[in-house]
Amino acid sequence: MSDEARLILSAYRPGGQDAGDPAFAAALAAAKNDPALAQWFAEQQEFDALVVGHLRAVAVPADLRSKILAGAAASRPRQWWRQPRAWALAAAVLIFAGVVGLWPEKDAGLADWQRHGLAVLGEIVTARQPFDLQNRDAAMLTAWLRDHATPLPVALPTPLGGKPTLGCKTIAWDGHRMSLMCFDLGDGVVVHLFTTERAGLAHVPADGPARFARDGAWTVAMWNEGDKTLMLATDKGEQPLRRVLQLAAVHTARPGFAQMLAASHL
Repeated sequence: MSDEARLILSAYRPGGQDAGDPAFAAALAAAKNDPALAQWFAEQQEFDALVVGHLRAVAVPADLRSKILAGAAASRPRQWWRQPRAWALAAAVLIFAGVVGLWPEKDAGLADWQRHGLAVLGEIVTARQPFDLQNRDAAMLTAWLRDHATPLPVALPTPLGGKPTLGCKTIAWDGHRMSLMCFDLGDGVVVHLFTTERAGLAHVPADGPARFARDGAWTVAMWNEGDKTLMLATDKGEQPLRRVLQLAAVHTARPGFAQMLAASHL
């Protein structure tokens, strides 16, 4: 029922308008009896509410309706592939998506330091190598890493704050140090955050939106944050990484984010 309930609840509006809708009754009842599903639903509602709030802040042009109607009236059915402007529009959409990061790049490739970090993570997962510190409190891990002069992000991505942790480790590679912190998101999903100093690395991700890549069983998202380079990894595919990054983007309310979302829904 869990997968079916998630599919149904993904359409549940954050304002509570659907509370009495019989279509949601069984899925809502399942969420009350399933802690993992309840946690997922709460996070889904939080994200949806934040997106709605940002979209409401976007001013709608007063003449938008008249322009749409005028365009519809002037249009004539034609085979789209014979219209040069359609090709130009398609190209513009692809360029726009690349600029704002609506479609983050996949299979961007990993640098040697990233593969080394994943190799160490693999040994931890298979119990061939221990954490430096095991603790369920992220504050304890960050304090330990800071005391050992290990690079840390300026701030943990908001969706990871308050999540229980498994442990942390300092990893050395070719004169560089990187930190590893592992977070339990629940429902069997664990994500692993690597942070290292950007200076001196031969290969770093391009500035801009997070870039996605795969290495064996691992899917990673990588990006730069000031003088640090970060990599988030999981063996559960892209979806958990995308959700962490989407929630982090909404919480930080970076300039233009609401407009970007509005543009993606036109």
